[in-house]
Amino acid sequence: MASTFFIDKWFLELFSKFPFLESLKLNNCEVPEKIDISSVRLKMLELWSCSNLKEVNIDSQNLLSFGYNGIGAPEPTISFFNNSSQLEVNSHIEVDYDDL
Repeated sequence: MASTFFIDKWFLELFSKFPFLESLKLNNCEVPEKIDISSVRLKMLELWSCSNLKEVNIDSQNLLSFGYNGIGAPEPTISFFNNSSQLEVNSHIEVDYDDL
């Protein structure tokens, strides 16, 4: 599967053009090292095998579901701000058992 590269500025401009976006899935893509996502309406966010990602900052008071699958990608720092008390987080991080 081919990867798509998101330039940080392009991603932020695109994201801001969809103020009523409630669901966002990024799958098997190359993203900037840092992504800041701020949305009042976003309810579901999934990041699956996004390479290059080192930091994710999520400010979304109505976010109910966050999924992260880091297979084939480095483990990023993920921070939540103003999150819902009902937020459900599911993550799958690849672990090299030799490092344990």
